[in-house]
Amino acid sequence: MTHNHSPGPVPGVVMHTKFVMSGDKRFRTYVDYMDRDNAIRNDKYQQFSAYMTDYMDNPAKQSDFNPDSERTSALFTSTADALSDQQKRFYKSQFTKAQRNGSPMWQTVVSFRNDWLQEHGLYDARTGLLDEAHLRTATRSAMTALLKNEGMQDSAVWTAAMHYNTDNIHIHIAVVEPQPSRKTVLVNGEEQFRGKWKQSSLDKVKSQVANRLVDRTEDLQHINSLIRNNIIAAKSKNLFQEDHQLRQQFLAIYHALPHDRRTWKYNMGAMQSLRPQIDRLTKAYIDRYHPADFAQLTQALKKEERFQQSVYGTSKRDLHTQYGTTKLRDLYTRMGNSILTEMREYDRLARQRITGGPRQDTRPLVRRAAVNHDLDRALGALKKALRSDNSYRNQRDYETMLRASESETETESRGGF
Repeated sequence: MTHNHSPGPVPGVVMHTKFVMSGDKRFRTYVDYMDRDNAIRNDKYQQFSAYMTDYMDNPAKQSDFNPDSERTSALFTSTADALSDQQKRFYKSQFTKAQRNGSPMWQTVVSFRNDWLQEHGLYDARTGLLDEAHLRTATRSAMTALLKNEGMQDSAVWTAAMHYNTDNIHIHIAVVEPQPSRKTVLVNGEEQFRGKWKQSSLDKVKSQVANRLVDRTEDLQHINSLIRNNIIAAKSKNLFQEDHQLRQQFLAIYHALPHDRRTWKYNMGAMQSLRPQIDRLTKAYIDRYHPADFAQLTQALKKEERFQQSVYGTSKRDLHTQYGTTKLRDLYTRMGNSILTEMREYDRLARQRITGGPRQDTRPLVRRAAVNHDLDRALGALKKALRSDNSYRNQRDYETMLRASESETETESRGGF
Protein backbone atom coordinates (compact mmCIF):
# COMPACT_ATOMS: atom_id res chain seq x y z
CA MET A 1 0.00 0.00 0.00
CA THR A 2 1.16 3.55 -0.70
CA HIS A 3 1.59 6.16 2.01
CA ASN A 4 2.23 9.85 1.74
CA HIS A 5 4.77 10.07 4.56
CA SER A 6 8.33 11.27 4.93
CA PRO A 7 11.03 8.61 4.50
CA GLY A 8 11.47 6.22 7.37
CA PRO A 9 9.37 3.67 9.22
CA VAL A 10 5.64 3.96 8.59
CA PRO A 11 3.89 5.00 11.83
CA GLY A 12 1.85 2.37 13.63
CA VAL A 13 -0.69 5.06 14.52
CA VAL A 14 -1.71 7.86 12.15
CA MET A 15 -4.14 10.61 13.05
CA HIS A 16 -5.75 13.34 10.98
CA THR A 17 -8.43 15.87 11.85
CA LYS A 18 -10.57 18.02 9.62
CA PHE A 19 -13.64 20.08 10.31
CA VAL A 20 -16.68 21.08 8.30
CA MET A 21 -18.92 24.03 9.07
CA SER A 22 -22.60 23.79 9.81
CA GLY A 23 -23.61 24.63 6.24
CA ASP A 24 -21.63 21.74 4.73
CA LYS A 25 -23.87 18.95 3.41
CA ARG A 26 -21.66 16.35 5.08
CA PHE A 27 -22.70 17.73 8.47
CA ARG A 28 -26.37 17.17 7.71
CA THR A 29 -25.72 13.78 6.13
CA TYR A 30 -23.78 12.57 9.18
CA VAL A 31 -26.69 13.55 11.42
CA ASP A 32 -29.13 11.76 9.11
CA TYR A 33 -27.22 8.50 9.27
CA MET A 34 -26.37 8.49 12.99
CA ASP A 35 -29.43 6.46 13.92
CA ARG A 36 -29.21 4.00 11.00
CA ASP A 37 -27.87 0.49 11.41
CA ASN A 38 -24.20 -0.26 10.87
CA ALA A 39 -24.62 -1.63 7.35
CA ILE A 40 -26.38 1.51 6.09
CA ARG A 41 -23.92 3.82 7.81
CA ASN A 42 -21.07 1.85 6.28
CA ASP A 43 -22.61 1.95 2.80
CA LYS A 44 -23.15 5.72 2.99
CA TYR A 45 -19.82 6.50 4.66
CA GLN A 46 -18.54 8.45 1.66
CA GLN A 47 -21.51 10.84 1.84
CA PHE A 48 -20.69 12.26 5.28
CA SER A 49 -16.95 11.70 5.68
CA ALA A 50 -14.70 14.72 5.29
CA TYR A 51 -11.99 12.26 4.24
CA MET A 52 -13.52 10.75 1.14
CA THR A 53 -12.13 13.44 -1.18
CA ASP A 54 -8.59 12.53 -0.14
CA TYR A 55 -8.94 9.65 2.26
CA MET A 56 -6.40 9.77 5.08
CA ASP A 57 -4.76 12.74 3.33
CA ASN A 58 -3.44 10.30 0.73
CA PRO A 59 -5.06 10.30 -2.72
CA ALA A 60 -3.53 6.89 -3.47
CA LYS A 61 -5.59 5.50 -0.61
CA GLN A 62 -8.84 6.30 -2.41
CA SER A 63 -8.37 3.40 -4.81
CA ASP A 64 -7.94 1.02 -1.87
CA PHE A 65 -11.08 2.15 -0.10
CA ASN A 66 -14.08 -0.06 -0.72
CA PRO A 67 -16.95 0.64 1.66
CA ASP A 68 -18.78 -2.46 0.48
CA SER A 69 -15.94 -4.63 1.78
CA GLU A 70 -15.65 -2.91 5.14
CA ARG A 71 -17.23 -3.76 8.42
CA THR A 72 -18.25 -0.99 10.82
CA SER A 73 -18.65 -1.30 14.56
CA ALA A 74 -21.56 0.08 16.53
CA LEU A 75 -21.42 3.76 17.40
CA PHE A 76 -19.84 4.33 20.80
CA THR A 77 -19.35 7.40 22.99
CA SER A 78 -17.57 8.51 26.13
CA THR A 79 -19.95 6.43 28.25
CA ALA A 80 -21.64 3.84 26.01
CA ASP A 81 -20.11 0.91 24.10
CA ALA A 82 -23.08 0.60 21.75
CA LEU A 83 -25.87 3.15 21.53
CA SER A 84 -29.45 2.13 22.10
CA ASP A 85 -32.12 3.61 19.84
CA GLN A 86 -32.96 6.15 22.53
CA GLN A 87 -29.30 7.12 22.90
CA LYS A 88 -28.93 7.47 19.14
CA ARG A 89 -31.88 9.87 19.08
CA PHE A 90 -30.33 11.88 21.92
CA TYR A 91 -26.97 12.26 20.16
CA LYS A 92 -28.70 13.01 16.90
CA SER A 93 -30.55 15.86 18.62
CA GLN A 94 -27.27 17.17 20.05
CA PHE A 95 -25.61 17.19 16.63
CA THR A 96 -28.70 18.85 15.13
CA LYS A 97 -28.59 21.53 17.83
CA ALA A 98 -24.88 22.07 17.21
CA GLN A 99 -25.51 22.53 13.49
CA ARG A 100 -28.32 24.97 14.14
CA ASN A 101 -26.06 27.00 16.47
CA GLY A 102 -23.22 27.18 13.97
CA SER A 103 -20.80 24.72 15.59
CA PRO A 104 -18.17 23.13 13.38
CA MET A 105 -18.17 19.33 13.18
CA TRP A 106 -14.69 17.93 13.72
CA GLN A 107 -13.98 14.62 12.06
CA THR A 108 -10.94 12.73 13.32
CA VAL A 109 -9.56 9.51 11.92
CA VAL A 110 -7.13 7.46 14.00
CA SER A 111 -5.68 4.80 11.71
CA PHE A 112 -3.52 1.80 12.61
CA ARG A 113 -1.11 -0.41 10.74
CA ASN A 114 -2.68 -3.81 11.18
CA ASP A 115 0.70 -5.46 11.73
CA TRP A 116 1.40 -2.94 14.53
CA LEU A 117 -1.87 -3.91 16.21
CA GLN A 118 -1.01 -7.58 15.77
CA GLU A 119 2.51 -7.10 17.18
CA HIS A 120 0.99 -5.78 20.40
CA GLY A 121 -1.68 -8.44 20.69
CA LEU A 122 -4.64 -6.28 19.68
CA TYR A 123 -5.52 -7.87 16.35
CA ASP A 124 -5.43 -11.34 14.81
CA ALA A 125 -5.05 -11.12 11.04
CA ARG A 126 -5.92 -14.80 10.60
CA THR A 127 -9.28 -14.61 12.38
CA GLY A 128 -9.94 -10.90 11.87
CA LEU A 129 -10.59 -10.47 15.60
CA LEU A 130 -9.89 -7.00 16.99
CA ASP A 131 -9.76 -6.04 20.67
CA GLU A 132 -12.49 -3.43 20.28
CA ALA A 133 -12.85 -2.93 24.04
CA HIS A 134 -9.21 -1.90 24.30
CA LEU A 135 -9.55 0.49 21.35
CA ARG A 136 -12.66 2.08 22.85
CA THR A 137 -10.80 2.69 26.13
CA ALA A 138 -7.90 4.26 24.24
CA THR A 139 -10.27 6.47 22.24
CA ARG A 140 -11.99 7.73 25.37
CA SER A 141 -8.69 8.54 27.04
CA ALA A 142 -7.52 10.39 23.92
CA MET A 143 -10.72 12.40 23.56
CA THR A 144 -10.66 13.38 27.24
CA ALA A 145 -7.12 14.73 26.81
CA LEU A 146 -7.89 16.50 23.53
CA LEU A 147 -11.07 18.21 24.69
CA LYS A 148 -9.46 19.33 27.94
CA ASN A 149 -6.54 20.81 26.01
CA GLU A 150 -8.99 22.71 23.80
CA GLY A 151 -11.14 23.88 26.73
CA MET A 152 -14.11 21.92 25.35
CA GLN A 153 -14.41 19.26 28.05
CA ASP A 154 -17.69 20.68 29.34
CA SER A 155 -19.24 21.66 26.02
CA ALA A 156 -18.48 18.96 23.43
CA VAL A 157 -20.13 15.64 22.60
CA TRP A 158 -18.73 12.97 20.33
CA THR A 159 -19.52 9.65 18.72
CA ALA A 160 -17.14 7.14 17.18
CA ALA A 161 -17.08 3.89 15.23
CA MET A 162 -14.37 1.44 14.16
CA HIS A 163 -13.94 0.65 10.49
CA TYR A 164 -12.25 -2.47 9.16
CA ASN A 165 -10.64 -2.96 5.77
CA THR A 166 -7.86 -5.08 4.32
CA ASP A 167 -4.88 -2.89 5.17
CA ASN A 168 -5.63 -0.52 8.02
CA ILE A 169 -8.20 -0.50 10.78
CA HIS A 170 -9.27 2.97 11.79
CA ILE A 171 -11.54 4.81 14.20
CA HIS A 172 -13.78 7.58 12.91
CA ILE A 173 -14.69 10.19 15.56
CA ALA A 174 -17.11 13.10 15.13
CA VAL A 175 -17.21 15.99 17.62
CA VAL A 176 -19.58 18.96 17.97
CA GLU A 177 -20.52 21.61 20.52
CA PRO A 178 -24.33 21.90 20.94
CA GLN A 179 -23.67 25.27 22.59
CA PRO A 180 -20.52 26.57 20.85
CA SER A 181 -17.86 27.94 23.16
CA ARG A 182 -15.07 28.61 20.67
CA LYS A 183 -13.82 32.05 19.74
CA THR A 184 -15.06 33.40 16.44
CA VAL A 185 -12.86 34.26 13.46
CA LEU A 186 -13.46 35.98 10.13
CA VAL A 187 -13.27 33.68 7.11
CA ASN A 188 -13.91 35.23 3.69
CA GLY A 189 -15.60 38.14 5.43
CA GLU A 190 -17.93 35.89 7.44
CA GLU A 191 -17.75 35.26 11.17
CA GLN A 192 -17.60 31.63 12.23
CA PHE A 193 -16.47 29.58 15.20
CA ARG A 194 -12.80 28.66 15.14
CA GLY A 195 -12.31 25.14 13.86
CA LYS A 196 -8.55 24.59 13.99
CA TRP A 197 -7.23 22.58 16.93
CA LYS A 198 -3.80 23.11 18.49
CA GLN A 199 -0.98 20.79 17.48
CA SER A 200 -0.45 19.93 21.15
CA SER A 201 -4.04 18.62 21.27
CA LEU A 202 -3.45 16.37 18.28
CA ASP A 203 -0.20 15.09 19.81
CA LYS A 204 -2.09 14.19 22.97
CA VAL A 205 -4.49 12.02 20.97
CA LYS A 206 -1.70 9.91 19.51
CA SER A 207 0.20 9.59 22.78
CA GLN A 208 -2.92 8.67 24.74
CA VAL A 209 -3.97 6.08 22.16
CA ALA A 210 -0.50 4.51 22.08
CA ASN A 211 -0.04 4.53 25.85
CA ARG A 212 -3.46 3.02 26.47
CA LEU A 213 -3.08 0.31 23.86
CA VAL A 214 0.41 -0.76 24.88
CA ASP A 215 1.20 -0.92 28.58
CA ARG A 216 4.61 0.69 29.05
CA THR A 217 4.29 1.11 32.82
CA GLU A 218 7.06 -1.34 33.76
CA ASP A 219 9.54 0.07 31.23
CA LEU A 220 8.84 3.68 32.18
CA GLN A 221 9.08 2.93 35.90
CA HIS A 222 12.45 1.26 35.28
CA ILE A 223 13.72 4.41 33.56
CA ASN A 224 12.52 6.65 36.40
CA SER A 225 14.03 4.33 39.00
CA LEU A 226 17.43 4.36 37.30
CA ILE A 227 17.41 8.17 37.29
CA ARG A 228 15.96 8.92 40.69
CA ASN A 229 17.02 5.98 42.84
CA ASN A 230 20.14 4.41 41.33
CA ILE A 231 21.92 7.60 40.26
CA ILE A 232 20.60 10.60 42.20
CA ALA A 233 19.42 9.24 45.55
CA ALA A 234 22.52 7.03 45.81
CA LYS A 235 24.82 10.06 46.11
CA SER A 236 26.23 10.34 49.62
CA LYS A 237 25.57 13.59 51.49
CA ASN A 238 29.02 15.21 51.18
CA LEU A 239 30.40 13.27 48.23
CA PHE A 240 31.68 16.23 46.21
CA GLN A 241 33.57 17.64 49.19
CA GLU A 242 35.14 14.31 50.12
CA ASP A 243 36.03 13.00 46.65
CA HIS A 244 39.38 14.59 45.74
CA GLN A 245 38.80 14.03 42.00
CA LEU A 246 35.50 15.96 42.05
CA ARG A 247 36.20 18.49 44.81
CA GLN A 248 38.00 21.05 42.64
CA GLN A 249 35.12 21.21 40.14
CA PHE A 250 32.70 21.51 43.05
CA LEU A 251 34.63 24.40 44.64
CA ALA A 252 35.12 26.19 41.32
CA ILE A 253 31.35 26.29 40.84
CA TYR A 254 30.79 27.22 44.49
CA HIS A 255 33.07 30.26 44.30
CA ALA A 256 31.36 31.41 41.08
CA LEU A 257 27.86 31.27 42.56
CA PRO A 258 25.81 34.52 42.73
CA HIS A 259 25.52 36.38 46.03
CA ASP A 260 21.87 35.52 46.61
CA ARG A 261 21.65 31.94 47.89
CA ARG A 262 17.93 31.87 46.99
CA THR A 263 18.96 31.66 43.33
CA TRP A 264 21.00 28.50 43.83
CA LYS A 265 18.53 26.32 41.90
CA TYR A 266 19.43 24.64 38.63
CA ASN A 267 16.71 26.10 36.38
CA MET A 268 16.79 29.66 37.71
CA GLY A 269 18.06 32.35 35.36
CA ALA A 270 20.98 33.19 37.65
CA MET A 271 22.36 29.69 37.04
CA GLN A 272 22.37 29.94 33.23
CA SER A 273 26.08 30.66 32.86
CA LEU A 274 27.00 27.98 35.41
CA ARG A 275 24.79 25.19 34.06
CA PRO A 276 27.46 23.87 31.62
CA GLN A 277 29.92 23.54 34.55
CA ILE A 278 27.28 21.87 36.71
CA ASP A 279 26.47 19.46 33.87
CA ARG A 280 30.16 18.59 33.50
CA LEU A 281 30.33 17.82 37.21
CA THR A 282 27.21 15.65 36.88
CA LYS A 283 28.80 13.74 34.01
CA ALA A 284 32.02 13.30 35.99
CA TYR A 285 29.99 11.93 38.92
CA ILE A 286 28.09 9.49 36.68
CA ASP A 287 31.26 8.33 34.91
CA ARG A 288 32.98 7.74 38.25
CA TYR A 289 30.17 6.18 40.31
CA HIS A 290 27.37 4.99 38.01
CA PRO A 291 28.66 3.92 34.57
CA ALA A 292 26.68 0.65 34.69
CA ASP A 293 23.44 2.42 35.73
CA PHE A 294 23.89 5.00 32.97
CA ALA A 295 24.52 2.23 30.41
CA GLN A 296 21.25 0.59 31.52
CA LEU A 297 19.47 3.94 31.26
CA THR A 298 20.82 4.50 27.75
CA GLN A 299 19.57 1.09 26.62
CA ALA A 300 16.16 1.64 28.25
CA LEU A 301 15.80 5.03 26.55
CA LYS A 302 16.75 3.52 23.18
CA LYS A 303 14.11 0.82 23.66
CA GLU A 304 11.48 3.44 24.46
CA GLU A 305 12.54 5.54 21.46
CA ARG A 306 12.16 2.49 19.20
CA PHE A 307 8.63 2.00 20.52
CA GLN A 308 7.76 5.64 20.01
CA GLN A 309 9.23 5.53 16.52
CA SER A 310 6.96 2.56 15.79
CA VAL A 311 4.04 4.76 16.88
CA TYR A 312 5.01 8.10 15.33
CA GLY A 313 7.36 7.12 12.51
CA THR A 314 9.99 9.70 11.60
CA SER A 315 9.29 13.29 10.74
CA LYS A 316 10.81 16.74 10.93
CA ARG A 317 9.41 17.08 14.45
CA ASP A 318 11.21 13.89 15.63
CA LEU A 319 8.59 13.15 18.26
CA HIS A 320 10.12 9.74 18.93
CA THR A 321 13.38 11.30 20.22
CA GLN A 322 11.76 13.85 22.51
CA TYR A 323 11.17 11.34 25.30
CA GLY A 324 14.84 10.39 25.62
CA THR A 325 15.95 14.02 25.45
CA THR A 326 13.43 15.00 28.12
CA LYS A 327 14.49 12.19 30.45
CA LEU A 328 18.19 13.02 30.17
CA ARG A 329 17.42 16.66 30.88
CA ASP A 330 15.44 15.49 33.92
CA LEU A 331 18.50 13.55 35.11
CA TYR A 332 20.82 16.56 34.73
CA THR A 333 18.31 18.92 36.35
CA ARG A 334 17.78 16.68 39.37
CA MET A 335 21.49 16.02 39.75
CA GLY A 336 22.23 19.73 39.34
CA ASN A 337 19.85 20.57 42.16
CA SER A 338 21.45 17.86 44.31
CA ILE A 339 24.86 19.46 43.73
CA LEU A 340 23.52 22.92 44.61
CA THR A 341 21.87 21.53 47.75
CA GLU A 342 25.25 20.21 48.87
CA MET A 343 26.76 23.64 48.14
CA ARG A 344 24.16 25.39 50.28
CA GLU A 345 24.96 23.06 53.18
CA TYR A 346 28.69 23.50 52.62
CA ASP A 347 28.22 27.27 52.66
CA ARG A 348 26.11 27.18 55.83
CA LEU A 349 28.60 25.06 57.78
CA ALA A 350 31.54 27.12 56.55
CA ARG A 351 29.97 30.33 57.84
CA GLN A 352 29.20 28.72 61.19
CA ARG A 353 32.76 27.42 61.45
CA ILE A 354 34.22 30.85 60.80
CA THR A 355 31.91 33.23 62.61
CA GLY A 356 29.92 31.04 64.96
CA GLY A 357 26.74 31.76 63.02
CA PRO A 358 25.29 33.04 59.74
CA ARG A 359 26.65 36.24 58.22
CA GLN A 360 24.70 38.79 56.23
CA ASP A 361 27.20 38.86 53.36
CA THR A 362 27.58 35.34 51.94
CA ARG A 363 29.86 36.15 49.02
CA PRO A 364 32.71 33.61 48.73
CA LEU A 365 35.44 36.29 48.57
CA VAL A 366 34.12 37.97 51.70
CA ARG A 367 33.98 34.60 53.45
CA ARG A 368 37.64 33.90 52.56
CA ALA A 369 38.65 37.32 53.93
CA ALA A 370 36.82 36.48 57.16
CA VAL A 371 38.84 33.26 57.44
CA ASN A 372 42.16 35.11 57.15
CA HIS A 373 41.08 37.83 59.58
CA ASP A 374 39.96 35.33 62.22
CA LEU A 375 43.12 33.25 61.86
CA ASP A 376 45.38 36.28 62.11
CA ARG A 377 43.58 37.47 65.21
CA ALA A 378 43.83 34.04 66.85
CA LEU A 379 47.53 33.72 65.96
CA GLY A 380 48.24 37.15 67.41
CA ALA A 381 46.57 36.24 70.71
CA LEU A 382 48.59 33.05 70.99
CA LYS A 383 51.87 34.83 70.23
CA LYS A 384 51.13 37.31 72.99
CA ALA A 385 50.42 34.48 75.42
CA LEU A 386 53.67 32.76 74.50
CA ARG A 387 55.64 35.89 75.24
CA SER A 388 54.30 35.99 78.80
CA ASP A 389 54.06 32.23 79.43
CA ASN A 390 56.37 29.66 77.84
CA SER A 391 54.27 26.73 78.96
CA TYR A 392 54.08 23.57 76.85
CA ARG A 393 50.31 23.99 76.44
CA ASN A 394 50.61 27.41 74.85
CA GLN A 395 53.42 26.26 72.61
CA ARG A 396 51.31 23.29 71.46
CA ASP A 397 48.32 25.55 70.75
CA TYR A 398 50.50 27.91 68.80
CA GLU A 399 51.85 25.10 66.60
CA THR A 400 48.32 23.76 66.04
CA MET A 401 47.10 27.17 64.91
CA LEU A 402 50.06 27.55 62.58
CA ARG A 403 49.25 24.21 60.93
CA ALA A 404 45.61 25.31 60.55
CA SER A 405 46.76 28.56 58.96
CA GLU A 406 49.05 26.74 56.53
CA SER A 407 46.26 24.28 55.67
CA GLU A 408 43.80 27.08 54.89
CA THR A 409 46.39 28.90 52.78
CA GLU A 410 47.09 25.74 50.79
CA THR A 411 43.38 25.06 50.26
CA GLU A 412 42.77 28.66 49.21
CA SER A 413 45.59 28.48 46.64
CA ARG A 414 43.78 25.50 45.06
CA GLY A 415 40.55 27.52 44.80
CA GLY A 416 39.19 26.05 48.03
CA PHE A 417 37.85 27.60 51.17
